[in-house]
Amino acid sequence: DPNFLGFGHFPTGEDGAYRFRSIKPAPYPDSAAWLRPPHIHFTVFPPIGSEWTTQMYLASESLNNKGFLRSALGSDYIRKSVTVEFRPATSAPDKDAHIGHSDIVLGMLGVTRDKA
Repeated sequence: DPNFLGFGHFPTGEDGAYRFRSIKPAPYPDSAAWLRPPHIHFTVFPPIGSEWTTQMYLASESLNNKGFLRSALGSDYIRKSVTVEFRPATSAPDKDAHIGHSDIVLGMLGVTRDKA
């Protein structure tokens, strides 16, 4: 898509809700031996503390099981938390549009970098 910038920036609502629109990412080679599964990077800048970067994976992608970064997350629960199921967005003007829901949780037990 010639109009795709590769990044976006938006504030969350008071309740932490966010929304964005994007094109479906494609897999790409990271090396001759590894094809990265489609994913979207997020960097969150909280009001206090360090920024957090994570990735969101698409549930329907067969390459997810071959991606060593996602596989290294330690548990099915954590892998599921960064994997989003998309469904047709029936109310969208574009008949091919899909919608998904993903919570980004900062400070998950065992992952928190900033100590109080």
